[in-house]
Amino acid sequence: MHHNVNITDNNQIKDVGLIVIYLGNKCNFDCVYCDRGYIEKIGGQSLGKGTADNLETFFHWVAKQPNKITRISFHGGEPLLFIKRIKEIMIWLAPIAKEQNWLVSMTTNGSLIAENKDLFKQYKGLLAATVSYDFMFQETNREAFDIKSMAKVLNENAAEWKWQYVLPIDDPKSFSFENLQDIVRTCYNTNCRVVNIIPLRHKRGKDKFDVIIDRVNLEQYFEAFLQFIQILYIKKINVFIDGNYQSIDKNYFGNHSKLILAPDGYMYPEFDFLEYKLDNMRTGKWDASIPQVWKNLGDDTRIHSTCSSCEMKASCGLKYLYKLFEETPGTSCKKFYQYTNFVIMHNSKLKQKPNILHWAGINDNFYINT
Repeated sequence: MHHNVNITDNNQIKDVGLIVIYLGNKCNFDCVYCDRGYIEKIGGQSLGKGTADNLETFFHWVAKQPNKITRISFHGGEPLLFIKRIKEIMIWLAPIAKEQNWLVSMTTNGSLIAENKDLFKQYKGLLAATVSYDFMFQETNREAFDIKSMAKVLNENAAEWKWQYVLPIDDPKSFSFENLQDIVRTCYNTNCRVVNIIPLRHKRGKDKFDVIIDRVNLEQYFEAFLQFIQILYIKKINVFIDGNYQSIDKNYFGNHSKLILAPDGYMYPEFDFLEYKLDNMRTGKWDASIPQVWKNLGDDTRIHSTCSSCEMKASCGLKYLYKLFEETPGTSCKKFYQYTNFVIMHNSKLKQKPNILHWAGINDNFYINT
C-alpha cells in the first residue's frame, strides 16, 4: 500500500485530455536511441486478455466522469504487433469513443499499417495515427519500409495522421537543407504535412544514459532550430514541438492531463517510469473495482535535489532521470529548455497566420483581385 497518497474522488480526472493503453514493450525495430534491450532485460510486459477485459469496466467508468478527453491512444513497443488485442478492445471501445466524441489513435513505427489495413477500413474515420519516422536518418536509426503503401491506407481511412520525428540535435546534418528537403518531399509525397518534432536530448538506459545537450553548442542549436522551424512553416508544414503548443510541460505529479494504463494495473504519467517498473512513479490504479487517481504526489522524492530549485523544473523531464540513473545534472538543462520553449512560442506565433504571405499583409483575396 502506498503511504502519503491522496486518493481522489471521481472528479479528479476532470483535467485529463489523453488516456494511453500500453499494450506491451515488444517491438520489431531496434532504434538507436531506445533502450529496448534493457527494458526487456528487466522484464518485458504485455497486456494479457484477462487484464485487457477489465479495461472495458474502466472506460465505462471514465465516460461517466467530467473530463477533457479528446483522444484514447494505443502505445508500445509497436502496438500493431498486438493487433489481436487491439481488435478485441475496439469491439467495445469504438461505441464508447463515438458516443464521447473521442478519437482512437496509435503511436506506431508505421511498418505494419499496410498489412493491417482491414483494421483502419473497419474503423474508418475513428482511428488516427502518429507515425514515428526519421526521414533522412531512417535507415541509420531504424529499419526502412514502404511509406507510400502505409500513407495510402492512412489517407483513405484515418481520421487524421501525422509524422513524429526524433531530431538528433548533436548531428549537424539534422538542420541541413538536405534534411529539410527530405522532410518536405516526404510530406508532400505522402499527403501528410503535419510533423511533431522531438529534439533528442538524451539516450536513455541504465548502461548508456547519455545527456546529449551537455555536449552540444546550445547557442548554435537554438539558431539552427529556429531557422529550421521557419523554413518548414514557409513550406506549409504544420509543426509541433514535443507535442506542445505553448511550452513543454513536465509537471507529471500535479494535476494529470495524461494517464498511461500499464499492464500491471497501475497508471503512470510517462513511459520511462512504466518501462523501468518504478513503483514510486505511479499516479493511480486503473484495474480496480473503483479506479483511483492519486494527486499532488510532489516531485521532491522523485527528482535530483539539485533540480528542486531550478526555474525550468516544470519544463524539464531530465530531472527524474538524473535521480533514476544517479547522475549529477550538468549546466546545460536550464539553457536548453529556455531556448526550446522560446522556439515553441515562436512556432505558435507563426501559426497564428496560415502562411508567410499573410504575415506580409497579402491575404487570399490578393490572388483574386490581381
